[in-house]
Amino acid sequence: MTPRARRDWKILCSAVISAAVFAVDATIYIHIKGWQHGVKVDGPAAFWPVVLLLGALVFPIIAAAPANAIFELASAKLSTRWLAVDGRVTDSAVKAVEHSRRAWIGWETYYTYRPAVAYEYEAAGRQ
Repeated sequence: MTPRARRDWKILCSAVISAAVFAVDATIYIHIKGWQHGVKVDGPAAFWPVVLLLGALVFPIIAAAPANAIFELASAKLSTRWLAVDGRVTDSAVKAVEHSRRAWIGWETYYTYRPAVAYEYEAAGRQ
């Protein structure tokens, strides 16, 4: 999958799922006649518009998780079609990266470990 196709897929997944979540939110709001509420007439039911408004404000965050999951699943399935070539690992190591941060008293030092792998392969006659 090309980077452009990957970007287009991600936009499509995000837009479709976000629009679906927004449509459900709007349908519920319209179904309960959200625009016709009044505190004096409806009592506690008058607060439904506020609840639904908060839902509409956070729906992009809520929709982002399933959109990203669907995109990654589709991307993983498409990656099984990639061409395979033989290659070999020329060097590998684990790099320790030192970090410092302010602790409760003084500074705290901690390490993260990252793989470093060098490899070579030949594809389409080029190494």
